[in-house]
Amino acid sequence: MSQPHKTKRHRRYTEEALKDVLSAVEKGMTLREAASVFKVPYTAVKRYGEDTSPKKIGRERELNTSEEINLTTVSSSAQYQARTYSRAAGFHL
Repeated sequence: MSQPHKTKRHRRYTEEALKDVLSAVEKGMTLREAASVFKVPYTAVKRYGEDTSPKKIGRERELNTSEEINLTTVSSSAQYQARTYSRAAGFHL
């Protein structure tokens, strides 16, 4: 037997109420208290208030930028020297 089609529920709060909640939180009220007072769902406030900038993934870098550039320069120089040496010795890489 198929289940009835669920329709999307419309918001029961306004954008202004959401902004009022965030300003109340900035003034010292907890997120849950403000959401309750302004009758806005806690999860909506939490999601709206979250930082939307991309999060860094992975661990911190071991090398800073100048160390990384230095390492790539040394590495490419070593590869060049290995290629030159192997050609002189008759090897093909």
